[in-house]
Amino acid sequence: MHTVELVPIDSVEQLQPLVDIGCQAWLHDPILTWLSPHRTESPRTYRNLWELILKTDLSQPGTVMIAAYRDLHGPSQECLGFAVWRRHGSSPAAQQWRSDSFRMRILRLEILLLHILQILSGRLPLKKAVNLQTANREVERLYPAERWRLCWLGVSPESQRCGIGSMLLQWGLVRSEEESVPIVLEASKSGRQLYLKQGFEQVGWQRFDGGRIKQPVMIRHARPPRKSHHMEL
Repeated sequence: MHTVELVPIDSVEQLQPLVDIGCQAWLHDPILTWLSPHRTESPRTYRNLWELILKTDLSQPGTVMIAAYRDLHGPSQECLGFAVWRRHGSSPAAQQWRSDSFRMRILRLEILLLHILQILSGRLPLKKAVNLQTANREVERLYPAERWRLCWLGVSPESQRCGIGSMLLQWGLVRSEEESVPIVLEASKSGRQLYLKQGFEQVGWQRFDGGRIKQPVMIRHARPPRKSHHMEL
């Protein structure tokens, strides 16, 4: 039996398997459909969008990106899913996660240029780019300053309902309990039930495209840590 291990993702060179999963797992997601309506006719453009999304996350202080790999050191190595976590806040506990680097600053500059190119080329209309920024600012009002945020959690279609999503989520649950801070997220329709089972509650909606598209905003308050938790990377 092949074992599944969590692997830290800390370089652009590690992103391609995650891009593959992102393209598959969110192919029919309403928000990604709105952002990339021609994704099936122009798969290269859709893939570029996912590369931009994950590079943007990787460049942000406080981001912890992890991937679940099967047979990591064997001939059948396969990426099954990934999660993008981000620590927000100004406390000493938060600052331990929020280090910055010259490499990250250079990557942010590259991403800014890519965003401008996307807008100028029409692949990301300016109206949608502004709508995204507005939706993200609005949802910030529902969140406490000190928090872990689950930005993305995706599992390959072939590996769904096998516990991979729960494994990736558990990493953040442990951090939340250890640091006594809540977890926040915006849930997809398919992920909402998983989060409800794990103790999240809905506190509002994130809206796009004039409210025609919306997704639940959820929060899970910290619980006392359990001594048996050991999920270091």
